[in-house]
Amino acid sequence: MGNLERTTDGEQERFLQAYGEHVDKVLRPAARRLRNLVGEWTGTPFWARNAAPDALVYPTPVHDTKVRIKRPESVVDKITRKPESFPQGLQINSVRQMNDAVGARVVVYFLSDLKFVDKVLRTHEDLEIRRDDLPVAYLSEEWLERLGLAFARREDKLSGYTSLHYVFRFVDEKQAPPGGWPWMEMQVRTVIQDAWAVLEHVLGYKTVGYATFYGQKQLEIQAAQQRLYDEQFELLREELDARLKEVETVPGAEGLSALNFPSLLKEAGLRLGRGEIGLSLKLLASRGITTAGQFRSLWRQDWKTQIRSMYFQAWDEEPTDLEIVAAMANLAGVKSGQEIGERIKAQIDYDKFARDRQLSRNRPSHSKDAGSAGRR
Repeated sequence: MGNLERTTDGEQERFLQAYGEHVDKVLRPAARRLRNLVGEWTGTPFWARNAAPDALVYPTPVHDTKVRIKRPESVVDKITRKPESFPQGLQINSVRQMNDAVGARVVVYFLSDLKFVDKVLRTHEDLEIRRDDLPVAYLSEEWLERLGLAFARREDKLSGYTSLHYVFRFVDEKQAPPGGWPWMEMQVRTVIQDAWAVLEHVLGYKTVGYATFYGQKQLEIQAAQQRLYDEQFELLREELDARLKEVETVPGAEGLSALNFPSLLKEAGLRLGRGEIGLSLKLLASRGITTAGQFRSLWRQDWKTQIRSMYFQAWDEEPTDLEIVAAMANLAGVKSGQEIGERIKAQIDYDKFARDRQLSRNRPSHSKDAGSAGRR
């Protein structure tokens, strides 16, 4: 509280007013653009475009993304708590020196998915990673080596927190707000790591140094278990990927499964993301399509042509491979040409509803601070 007590009410009021203007002119445009960028990562089309051409299943690594602008009270707290980092005190220049006034959290499924996000950040033509502030990795040396992320600066948190932190900004000047694009922070972690970080934050990780010996040991034990769960799921994913490559031909009477479905899709000239395989199998089963032979019977060239044509007429763009699978499944048992068109249209209407719902979920909530995201 010492630093807070040395600031007057007038100083804080003037700073908060200036910070509000800075948010409107600089931080909000940056957050809006960043939200659009990372929001695309949760969709399969982005990863389909960037997948290796010979992969049976392309990665869909991102489970969720969040972007936030730091709350005024959090900014004041950080400046007054770290006078050595912000010697000018409650001035807008102090905010400009921050790396996390705008912060993003990207949640991936598996440890190996971290490298996909890393590659996007490093190769994106509109972004640059800060060279004098290397990415920080709260991960073990073993996993950093295994994932090809050994360039990161490894650190440990007493609480057991694990994540990858990047400092970056947009590079083009034409769209830049006054003063240029601000440096921003992105935290990338797995679903399990994210759950741990949220619970750790609720428990008050900032005061973990004052925990009892028993409480500290419990945090260490839970952190170790969290890391073990991540590693076990990663090993299971590696085993499944290895078995996928062993499946070459699928007999017609064989039941559909996550192992043989990618090979059947390849026969049809289609490819889905890892996260879409289970969804497609459930959809097909609901239409009575449970064997390889039944699945192959759906792939009539005239049907595929009509599906693509009707989607393009409705949306002025090609359907995704998942939408094609769903439309074909909806044609199971069709009896007339008129019914084919009606069923495809019904599927198009449903897909439009699903897309609109996803867009509404991705709309920003300006009232929320991402809490632990961006706090360092």
